[in-house]
Amino acid sequence: NKFKQLLTLIMLMVLEILTFAYFQKTVQKKIPFLYEDNVLSERHSLTLSGCAHIDESMQLLPADLVQMKTQTEGMKWSDVKAWILSHRNSLGAQTLVVNSRLPRCVVLNKDLIVSVQHFNNIMLLNRFFIEANKSLGNGGMLYIHGITSGMRRQRILSTYPFHLGYVVYLFDYLWTRMIPKFFTTQFFYFHLTRSANRNIPRVEVLGRLCRAGFTIVGEELCDDYYSVVASKTSEPITTDHPSYGPLIRLQRVGYQGKLIDVYKFRTMYAYSEYLQAYTYQQMGLQQGGKLRNDFRVNFWGRWMRPIWLDELPMIINLFRGDLKLVGVRPLSRHYFSLYTPHTQSIRTKVKPGLIPPFYAEKKKPVTLDDIQQSEVRYTLAYLQHPIRTDLKYLFMALFNIVFRLERSK
Repeated sequence: NKFKQLLTLIMLMVLEILTFAYFQKTVQKKIPFLYEDNVLSERHSLTLSGCAHIDESMQLLPADLVQMKTQTEGMKWSDVKAWILSHRNSLGAQTLVVNSRLPRCVVLNKDLIVSVQHFNNIMLLNRFFIEANKSLGNGGMLYIHGITSGMRRQRILSTYPFHLGYVVYLFDYLWTRMIPKFFTTQFFYFHLTRSANRNIPRVEVLGRLCRAGFTIVGEELCDDYYSVVASKTSEPITTDHPSYGPLIRLQRVGYQGKLIDVYKFRTMYAYSEYLQAYTYQQMGLQQGGKLRNDFRVNFWGRWMRPIWLDELPMIINLFRGDLKLVGVRPLSRHYFSLYTPHTQSIRTKVKPGLIPPFYAEKKKPVTLDDIQQSEVRYTLAYLQHPIRTDLKYLFMALFNIVFRLERSK
């Protein structure tokens, strides 16, 4: 009997190892909560995409922040925090050191605000950023730090044995990333945690800052923390309604230049829409006119976007009359600003559409100028012969998509 029990135990162990090996090779990279890149690679500038490094912007930083960065280089965050708190009284009068989780702690007329608390622990993070904006003059800077989702993942996986680490990370992801997103469970989560130790991706932190009227000056990944320096450049945006859900509503430039709400499935991290200007500044455009190496795109977006699944909810806009079937793509205000005034005035004379005209071109547009020329050609033809032009472009676009395998990138 003991021999049979031992043999059964060995067989179960072998089965467990084989199952995990299969899981690791075939399933792991298809699940979003296991998909984030290893944070160790984020320490290198080539893989921390879309990043303006703090070291490259030292000449722009206030003297107190330069001193802090110089004196604490290479330290763990616990030592950095101790240095800041021990030197807070020797810093300039226009520098405020904040060691509170509450947003009401900031005061007026400062040039630099240094937050000692991890942004993961600050209650009402958006309000904290907005209050910081109000407390700074134009060009004033905010220094924050914390732990990104990728860093959190790496910590868990390095703490536990390899197979147990993924199990722990799964439950951690469900508790800290999924439950806070649902309306029915988020109140329960925040009531229990009081917003402590929140799981926040890097993109979301940057997007929240930009929404609060800041421009990103630089980012840095150290041994045990991630830091951001942001400069106040505008007033906060408070009239919108950012969401975490899978169905999102984005403002786009529509007919006659009026803003319309366009519905899509989420393919980017939350608050990504506020980060478009920063992403464009750092990465530029790729062939086809989209942002190059867009680090805001999440796991789902990597396979939904090429086959346009993310745009299915735009059918709602079609029935509402905001869009038509064929037409120029509805653009964000930032992307619209990249167009020439001539193209802007022409493309707003017609409603945007679900199927953009460049899919009907024999030679697909490569540059932004190519796309503008394509849209001008379509718009001028549509204004003369609306029905005939849309039918022509519709059949040509379907032919290119079906037989030439044109895809969104």
